[in-house]
Amino acid sequence: MMKKNGITKGFGVTVVVFCMIFCFTDVALAKKYVSIGTASAGGIFYPLGGGIANLINKNLEGVQAVAEVSGGSVANIRGIAEGTMEIGMCTPAAIYSGYHGEKPFDKKMPILGLCSMYPGYMHIFALKKSNVKTISDLKGKKVAFNRPGTTDYDISIIIFEAHGVKQGDMNLKTITVSDAVTAMKDEQIDACIYSMGTGASAFLDLSASRDVVLLPIETSAHQKIFEKFPYYYINKIAAGTYKGMDKDVDVMTSMYGSVVHKDADKKLVYNIMKTIYENKNELEAIHKEVGQYFTPENAIKGMPIPLHPGSIEYLKEKGVKIPNKLMP
Repeated sequence: MMKKNGITKGFGVTVVVFCMIFCFTDVALAKKYVSIGTASAGGIFYPLGGGIANLINKNLEGVQAVAEVSGGSVANIRGIAEGTMEIGMCTPAAIYSGYHGEKPFDKKMPILGLCSMYPGYMHIFALKKSNVKTISDLKGKKVAFNRPGTTDYDISIIIFEAHGVKQGDMNLKTITVSDAVTAMKDEQIDACIYSMGTGASAFLDLSASRDVVLLPIETSAHQKIFEKFPYYYINKIAAGTYKGMDKDVDVMTSMYGSVVHKDADKKLVYNIMKTIYENKNELEAIHKEVGQYFTPENAIKGMPIPLHPGSIEYLKEKGVKIPNKLMP
């Protein structure tokens, strides 16, 4: 009888332990992980993505978000298509190309818009000592572009060609923005071109370390560029943004955006939108100018593809009229 009771007790303990393991495993499996694809650590995407991840983690129960350093816009869209990322921060060129299956993508990507974020400006910096005053002056110079396969690279080629400068006219280096800034500080290259928000830490560092000039887009080049990239427009980077800037400079501009998988859970997307836009003060603490753009009205500006139904639901609640072209 004693032996039987021991077996019974042992069985009971086993059942309890099994149930506890099952329950905890079930809870773990129920947790939703959200990977946010950003870019290199030297720009605005990465700290902004980290801020969004923190907002999600603090406000959405059962969701664990993390910002990932990545290869940038194209890599983020591919990550979403492959299921390794849930949110991708991107240039509008990558968003448009991915949705339509245009170069550098070989097929249509299964993405929809989450929201537009903030303006991205094509920064073209040159060392003052290189005696460069216009983009045309960069013939024969050492110039850094973003890597092939990025939309930065593609738009940079078009911008330079519109100013009469072909790839073969330069000593071209294709490297990350962080590496380009280091190379300019070491005077190994003369100039670089990258799309970033104003006040990006990499360029603040560059202008504080070396005498540089920000090159303008010439009026004569506008039409050639807009034919290829209709979602770009001319805007100004204000005098004083970077050390040594004593006047406004005309540059190519577009609205950066975030995308999600077209089949992403509608409720989750809605809750992420609500979390971001109702806690935007925390994004302003990371980058004041960028954070200020996170209003429901700005969420649709410059978005080149239809929005996800979860985003649409939230924005409609906030009184935003969604244009037909942004309806999936």
